[in-house]
Amino acid sequence: MDFYPYEKLSQALRRTREVYSSKQHAQNFVEYSNRIVDGIHAKSGLKPYAAFGLGYPFYLLSPEMPNKFELRTYEEFTDITQQKLDHHISQDGKYGWMCTGCQEAGNLPDLKTLCKPCNRVQFKPRDIFKAVPDVDMVVVMPTTDDNLARVSAACESLGVRVSDSDIRGSIDYFLSGVDTNIPENYVLVDLHVMNQNVFESSLQSVEEGVTSIKAPVISYRGKGNWDSTEQLPFWLDVVESATPLGENLDGNRSIFRALTTLATNNCVGDLMAELQKQREGEKGERMYGDPLARNLIEKSLQFRLNYASGAYQFAQ
Repeated sequence: MDFYPYEKLSQALRRTREVYSSKQHAQNFVEYSNRIVDGIHAKSGLKPYAAFGLGYPFYLLSPEMPNKFELRTYEEFTDITQQKLDHHISQDGKYGWMCTGCQEAGNLPDLKTLCKPCNRVQFKPRDIFKAVPDVDMVVVMPTTDDNLARVSAACESLGVRVSDSDIRGSIDYFLSGVDTNIPENYVLVDLHVMNQNVFESSLQSVEEGVTSIKAPVISYRGKGNWDSTEQLPFWLDVVESATPLGENLDGNRSIFRALTTLATNNCVGDLMAELQKQREGEKGERMYGDPLARNLIEKSLQFRLNYASGAYQFAQ
């Protein structure tokens, strides 16, 4: 079995720190997200009903945009990941990381379900890919087999790179391309397709004050493969980071409507309390316990309100 050098994993974590602390990289990710949405439309002939970005870097956007990002460091998280890697090396790592060779030998298509229960290694593929930055985005359209095939072909044509499809290739792609500062050369993509009815009903639930919403999506795994087992924690995603993408998509107005209702009917303290509760329940993370983090999410929510209403035309 072909082992992967541990030093390259540590190098990926070091470069991850640099990316997360850079305004330019954050801007690259937002611009690339918009290009993917518009590229899917152009190459597939399918105009999405809506599209939105989640997670990094969208929760960094602030009312001062497009001139300012509120950057927060990932030093603690990358340190924890490095410590987990170091522990794995001390216990099991005589020759190198075996997960790359295992995936290649077994032609494993889905790391989340097949690798998570594996007891052969302590440091799993998801450990490194939870740290290495990617674009997390949702495209809303009818989820027919034909549409998914056309979106898949468009993604292949656009060169969209999915981390789960090739562990070795994805890490090497990130490391070899990050210095070019061209997002098509290093940014990994986590793309989901959501049915329009699910999108509208989930947003309606958000407006009605329902916080326990699971929205099913179909996730692109690369090379024509799709996974229909994922569900998004929809309230958390909308409040924390959902940012409209693409040009002139009718359904993006629904995101603005939901954000407006949230901002009108809730104080920031209540939103923060529920966000923290869901963050701990969903991902075991505590992110919003300090004043700086609270200020960050308040600024982000205000920016996304302005962005959705057309007050800013950033990265389009």
